[in-house]
Amino acid sequence: MLSYRVHAKLQIAIAAHGGCDLIAVGVLFSPLVGSAESRRVSMSELSVGLQRKNARSRTLRNLDQKIVLARIRSASSTRTIREARFELATELEN
Repeated sequence: MLSYRVHAKLQIAIAAHGGCDLIAVGVLFSPLVGSAESRRVSMSELSVGLQRKNARSRTLRNLDQKIVLARIRSASSTRTIREARFELATELEN
């Protein structure tokens, strides 16, 4: 027959095991864990959002180089317009 101490320890162990089981069941059905499908849907939504942000930020890549190129093109087109006006004016004078 079991002694009183062993019996008491077994009761504590069984109660602790039961408590752990209750916590595990609570976590299993809680929204903290969720279903695998809900996690997949969430990951898919996050992935789509990230792709959109990356697409929007693509225009900002190498912005410093684009600004320099735009200034060069602007200066070049300004020179071309001035030259065309000068040629037109000289033709009209003749």
